[in-house]
Amino acid sequence: MSEKRVEGYRNFITKLWNAARFAELSGASGNGEFDPASVRNPVNRWMVARLENLRREVEHSLEQYRFDEAARALYATVWGSFCDWYLEFTKDLIEGDDAKVAAETRATLSWALDRLLVLLHPFVPFVTEELWSLRREGDSSALRPLMLSSWPSDGPEAQNFANAIEEVDWLISVIESIRTARAEIGVPPAARTALHVVEEDDGTTARLQRHHAFLARLARTGEIQSVETVPRVAATVVVEGATVCLPLAGLVDFPKERERLVKRQSEIEAGLKRLEARLKNPSFVTRAPESVVEDTRLRVIAGQREQEKVSASLRRLEAMESRE
Repeated sequence: MSEKRVEGYRNFITKLWNAARFAELSGASGNGEFDPASVRNPVNRWMVARLENLRREVEHSLEQYRFDEAARALYATVWGSFCDWYLEFTKDLIEGDDAKVAAETRATLSWALDRLLVLLHPFVPFVTEELWSLRREGDSSALRPLMLSSWPSDGPEAQNFANAIEEVDWLISVIESIRTARAEIGVPPAARTALHVVEEDDGTTARLQRHHAFLARLARTGEIQSVETVPRVAATVVVEGATVCLPLAGLVDFPKERERLVKRQSEIEAGLKRLEARLKNPSFVTRAPESVVEDTRLRVIAGQREQEKVSASLRRLEAMESRE
């Protein structure tokens, strides 16, 4: 049994525990009635739809005795959609100036966490039971063990929230693209980059402006404006509906970043040669434990992927350096 896999699931439990802690600190208690079909904010509607899709996927997998597929779906949604994205979005919504949106977000967050605890309970019984009870301390009327609670009933039809799903998925893709471009070029994490929008479809700039608070915090962006030409020194990111440019003049030390990438490229190549030589050795493949051989193969695949990313970063950096 892979120790790394056990460590990964330990990290997953820690992630879940921290999410519950965040909900508590944000005032999203485990009490009160909530109608998921009533939410209006796109981010909250996106989360409601994601969890309804998850419930159906988990139910289908359990009915087919595909417990592995149910577990994978739960893991991906809890770690990705809920913790990595929804919790980050809620920080701006709860701390914003709109009290109505803040209240709706707290209620949605509370409902979403409880729903996830119920769906996770067959797989993670002890931690989910503990979190369930902690979220209901002080309310004796609500303190019913999770193991005796009902399985979640049908939620609102996901297709009714299609616009919210499309909008938030688009926003996530924009943030991820900007983060990737910044990381590849070596933009300092604290530095803010303006967003220059070119070749846009109708409304793309307005859409970006609408989500400016999310972009500013999660992608470290500044002013958003439409322009006719791409800045001479800029990273270009193609997103649905527009080409977005990040002006980088004065933000990146190109020679230093190129030196860092070349050094990392050499380290990866050396590591891959050692691993590949090990796999070509018949003695290692036949005598080493199967788990060790498999781990070596996985490390080769991971190294090759990183090698491709570093090479792409170097090409992008050199192209911008030539324009500086």
